[in-house]
Amino acid sequence: MLSWCSHILVDYKMFKTHLEKLTKEHGEYVKLVHNLAKFLQIDALSELFVAWVNTLLESEVRDKKEVQKYKG
Repeated sequence: MLSWCSHILVDYKMFKTHLEKLTKEHGEYVKLVHNLAKFLQIDALSELFVAWVNTLLESEVRDKKEVQKYKG
């Protein structure tokens, strides 16, 4: 009986060590995914900002052409 109990204790300790390692790795993976998501969100916002600025610049050029057309 004692041998059986010690065998279970050894299995439990091995399992616990493995579980702790997996939990730590999972936490690091979650942090990595979270950081990647933040980067992608910032990148997407940057792209939207650039597109917005380009639209404003194109509109400004069009407006100047229209003004010159009516003046000249």
